[in-house]
Amino acid sequence: MSDRSPKSDGVSDFTAILLSVGQEDFRAAADSIRKQTLRPREIYHIRDVSPFASAFNQAVDLVESDFFFQVDSDMVLRPHCFET
Repeated sequence: MSDRSPKSDGVSDFTAILLSVGQEDFRAAADSIRKQTLRPREIYHIRDVSPFASAFNQAVDLVESDFFFQVDSDMVLRPHCFET
């Protein structure tokens, strides 16, 4: 069994994937990921891959952690979202 608790540096063992398919402005979504109180181990940004399912599959192929959060480019997360 792996330990999924936050590491001492405030980073946990999960990945965030940001999907922006055709959207030009994804900065608010990206900023909201970076400002999380519990930071992901890795953040992947998949841009301009369509259809959406292909973008999702491409992202999942990159993930090495046990868990991941998908964030769409029009989402803005509250700072404690990943902790919840």
